Amino acid sequence: MNNNSIVFFDSDCVLCSRTVRFLIKWDKNNILMFCSLKSVDAENLLSGYVINPLELNSIVFLHQDRLYLRSEAILQILSTLPSFKWLYLLLKIIPKPIQQSIYTFIAVNRYQILGKNKKCQLPNADNRHKFIDLK
Repeated sequence: MNNNSIVFFDSDCVLCSRTVRFLIKWDKNNILMFCSLKSVDAENLLSGYVINPLELNSIVFLHQDRLYLRSEAILQILSTLPSFKWLYLLLKIIPKPIQQSIYTFIAVNRYQILGKNKKCQLPNADNRHKFIDLK
């Protein structure tokens, strides 16, 4: 496993944490690694890009030295998972402004949809190696 495919996420967000657990379950080839946007590791890994990880209200995907944000990040993550190539291809036909609008609505309302984590959601021992900021 390498650091070429990193999903940066809001670790306070229940929806985001559940999404990470879903991705771990379906990442059969161990392509993805994960990092909280609020961590020092995220700040260091994203420092070479024009982005401030502490101000982000979005999922971020760093894949093969290219940074993807919001709905584009979701699409690129899906494209790396063989079981979800079909969903990637289906969602890709939706016009980008509509994708971004749907993503933005969910992102802005994510705490109202499922709430905030009251405590840190640590991965189990089997998945701990997939989290950059927990090494």
